[in-house]
Amino acid sequence: MIYRQSKQKLLLLFIFLLSIVYTQDCEALNSSEYGDCETPLGYVWSGYDCILMYGCNMGEDEDFFFDTYEECDISCNSTTYFGDLNNDSFINIIDIVQLVNIILNDDTYDSSGDLNFDEFIDIIDVVALVNLILSNNELRDTWEIINEDIIIPKCASCHYTGSFYAELSDLILEEDIAYEQLNNRAPNNQSANENGLTLLSNEGGLYGLLISY
Repeated sequence: MIYRQSKQKLLLLFIFLLSIVYTQDCEALNSSEYGDCETPLGYVWSGYDCILMYGCNMGEDEDFFFDTYEECDISCNSTTYFGDLNNDSFINIIDIVQLVNIILNDDTYDSSGDLNFDEFIDIIDVVALVNLILSNNELRDTWEIINEDIIIPKCASCHYTGSFYAELSDLILEEDIAYEQLNNRAPNNQSANENGLTLLSNEGGLYGLLISY
């Protein structure tokens, strides 16, 4: 167990160092400079993100092309931190929720969520992200994390007794009753109800996360 946690911490440190050490100033390339051919030449930095460039040849810019999106992103994007899907400089349960939503909604590929670098976002990345977070010696239980990191700062100020949002959603999320309002409660959303979801499941592990609405 200790050996596994040490490997996870080393992986997180390695990813962070890659983001810092190998980030370089990459020249933003213009797609019109490489001809009208539809041959994929490689990934390049656009000034904001890495994109797949098509054309006839690289000309004199071969040094600015990368074989994979990940290589380009690590080399050029100074704001990328693997696992930090909401770009708040923290890796926590909010990133897990966002990663699960990407999978469930079949959203656009996000390199910061591809923790095993296989160019796919799937359950393996969720497991890797959960392990990274758990390896950081988090002492709070799951509800404390959800309540302190999500509900109190982001929800309680609107969903209080008598508020418009509380009545509209039928949810009061004040600290003393939020747990009873959410735990194993059926959602009002008909589709979620038909799929057997609960607002917040008390099932353990990833299963509980996946059946929470």
